[in-house]
Amino acid sequence: MIRNMPTIGVRYDIDKAGGGYYGFACWKIFWQAINPEEIGGASLHEGDTAATLNNQERVFCIAVQSLDTEAITKIKAALTQSEAFKRVCANPMFAEGSSCAAEPLPDAGRIDAEGNLVGDAGAARSALGAVKKERTTASEVAEEVPIPERVKPASERTRTLPAISSFEELGTFVGKQFGTKEYKYGCWMTPEELCDVVERYADMILVSFDEYSCGASEDMCLVRLFEKTPPGRRPIGLTGLYPFASLADARSFGADWRSVPEYAKALPRLADVRGKYHFNLTRGESAENSLGKPFDPKEGIAPQSLWEKFYPRKQRFLSDLAREEEVAKKRAEEEQKPRQDTERTYFTVHCPYCGGQKLYDKNGVVYCDNEKCPNGEKPVDIDRYNLRRLIF
Repeated sequence: MIRNMPTIGVRYDIDKAGGGYYGFACWKIFWQAINPEEIGGASLHEGDTAATLNNQERVFCIAVQSLDTEAITKIKAALTQSEAFKRVCANPMFAEGSSCAAEPLPDAGRIDAEGNLVGDAGAARSALGAVKKERTTASEVAEEVPIPERVKPASERTRTLPAISSFEELGTFVGKQFGTKEYKYGCWMTPEELCDVVERYADMILVSFDEYSCGASEDMCLVRLFEKTPPGRRPIGLTGLYPFASLADARSFGADWRSVPEYAKALPRLADVRGKYHFNLTRGESAENSLGKPFDPKEGIAPQSLWEKFYPRKQRFLSDLAREEEVAKKRAEEEQKPRQDTERTYFTVHCPYCGGQKLYDKNGVVYCDNEKCPNGEKPVDIDRYNLRRLIF
């Protein structure tokens, strides 16, 4: 953290917060009291305090640094009134100024000017997404979107899907059919292509569909395919169709793959990144962790209903993208217009008609006393004025 910058540390008693994954629980309480838009420009930090690391207390601290002292005041006021925070706060509740800035707290993202949580935010983003989802009430949910008939096949890759005899064979086929030339372990497909696959092999799979928040996105989508008979534990898992935290995060997508430059360059295309949205799905190890017990079919969805899950989600992102592009277009048009100074800069000249002083501004208007000068308030050529003054 930066010393001598306005800082507030929000202190939580780890045992009261429930132990375990207490960071997520603490961030949830923080975001329930604070809207990101209220602390634009702030940097966030989190971690156990130095005294905790030295076994002198058990305190988790969320620190906020901002040049806006009002934002610091808002945070303190909001959390002081939060009943949820009062139940788990440490004593003292807050650490402020240099005493907090000296704590060994890693970065936890920052809030940009638009109120987005950007950067490597981890638990902070995961908790923020959970809080936003909780705030979405039935009255705020958009009207149900009619689901149109899906165009089939989705692509040439799914035009002729072969007969497959086992779930293991299906996993091998998916990896090969939707693999990438840039990286042998890469596997990407569109939502529509996945629907083709799921419907084709519906007799041998169980389908799980989940939406959740995580360190990568406040609104992640996960589809897992399990063996149907008997119900399996290890899935074929794909993640995607989600918003990045910000446009800047979307533009940096693939930077982590610098060691495989061709794949890094291809990733925005493979993921179908448009604006701040990631439209395609990718297969990955983190999505294919084995369950502790066989997947319960009651927790899944019908294979034929996967498109009903994908379509409204994709349309919502496309609509948001269109609005954002329109805003960006208008902003660009405004920036192209000649700028007019809101403050006038005046220059004093002598009037060749009355000899008195006049005030000349950058817009080419000379101000004079109408009653004393026959010229009055009229646009003039100031160089000509000065020339005439010299002649006279």
